Amino acid sequence: MRPQSVVSNVLAGAALCVVMAACGSRSDKSGGDAALTTLRMATIEDKGAPFTENVEEFARQVEDLSGGKLRVKIVWGAEVALLGAPGPRPEQDVAALIQKGELDLGLIPARAWDELGARSLQALQAPFLVSSEELVEDVLQSEVADEMLTGLDTAGVVGLTLLPEGLRHPVGFERPFLTVDDFAGAKIRAPLSKASYRLVQTLAATPVDVCCDDFGQAVATGAIAGAESAFNVAGYLPQPGTFTANITFFPKVDAVVANKTNFGRLSDEHRQILREAAANTLLFAIRNGPSDADSAALYCRNGGSIAFASEADVAALEQAARPVYRALEADAQTKELIGQIRQMKQKLSDARGPLPEACAARGGVPPTSAGSEPSTEFPEGVYRAIRTPEYLIEKGMDPITAHDIAGLVTLTFDDGRWRAHTRGIAEDCGGPYSVEAGRISLNLDAPQCGEGAGALVMSARWTLEAGELLFFDIRRGRPFEWGGKPWTKID
Repeated sequence: MRPQSVVSNVLAGAALCVVMAACGSRSDKSGGDAALTTLRMATIEDKGAPFTENVEEFARQVEDLSGGKLRVKIVWGAEVALLGAPGPRPEQDVAALIQKGELDLGLIPARAWDELGARSLQALQAPFLVSSEELVEDVLQSEVADEMLTGLDTAGVVGLTLLPEGLRHPVGFERPFLTVDDFAGAKIRAPLSKASYRLVQTLAATPVDVCCDDFGQAVATGAIAGAESAFNVAGYLPQPGTFTANITFFPKVDAVVANKTNFGRLSDEHRQILREAAANTLLFAIRNGPSDADSAALYCRNGGSIAFASEADVAALEQAARPVYRALEADAQTKELIGQIRQMKQKLSDARGPLPEACAARGGVPPTSAGSEPSTEFPEGVYRAIRTPEYLIEKGMDPITAHDIAGLVTLTFDDGRWRAHTRGIAEDCGGPYSVEAGRISLNLDAPQCGEGAGALVMSARWTLEAGELLFFDIRRGRPFEWGGKPWTKID
């Protein structure tokens, strides 16, 4: 459960620098004025997403390499910031702003470009091909990446570099996706991409791209059974689910691009600085990005589950995906790039790489009186806890979720109902609660807080000692959102 942010349209009435123009000046060491050129760079998500440090590193590299004469202004969450509200195709909508020259630069996922007239990146979406971080890194530092970036010219942009972000796995909210049959008839949330959608459809599932409250409500009602996602963005999921760690559909790779016309208007020096900054950022991303296994361990600590498909089931899924290859390889360039990636994969000593450990949903601490009978009544009252982002991150929560749920939270339990209020957020969350065999379950009675009506938002056992309520054995809800820190009884 996470409160939804309300973001205003920052374009309305704002005086923005003219694209590619000198937006200011600075004094050089000799006392003269040197022109300062500022470029605006868009991202899809807000600051705190896994790519945050990479984007900030690129901006830092540009400023350092230019001696402060060329700078990058990052427009975080450009879809909302510039277009006003999330739309049905956010990645393509932001990319279109760059194509039209309304923004100079952008970090756009590679998967998005096949919807915008560029097919050169489709090889990265070939199912089950690039299934390890080592292979991702090899591909992005090879001539294969150079050819992929050159192909973006057909979409009216200049490709500067490709950056790794994570491996994409299936995650099921009520049950894991382990076999071909598990996918049949299921609705799977997946960002819009011709290549990605073709895989989901080939597995007899239905891909849908929904966001925010609609996503949460669809999961709560069972309308959406799972998602194509990654451990490092699990904070975006409406609720923890079960990832199948040894099924890797493809990697998520981000393309740093520039509007072709605006890029051409820059000086040779500035164009070279952007290219050098992009190359340095790729090395930074490879050195500093968390591993899939580390992100998976963090996901387990945050209340998620990890399962593994059998070798036979993985082989069956790969076989079922063969029609996707026939479609992709109908494009001569994509076929050649897939062949080159296969050769690179064969040279690796371990084509898949280390896998995380399996885990089951869990959380909190054991009860102090393990042998006592489970309680049938919950101690109603008003409870309060302060959770800072720093505390939550220190406990292992991802930064996205930590900043969303942080603050002074008041929980009220009265006459079989509960309500949660976070200071500074207008919308409360609440509904009926029930107790069975010493376990409390909190449900919503209306669509709210990113969840649908009737959604189970938390299920846990509890202890109350010296005025401090502690939830443990949390089987629904993020452990560090509800447990980990005691709630002090204030009434």
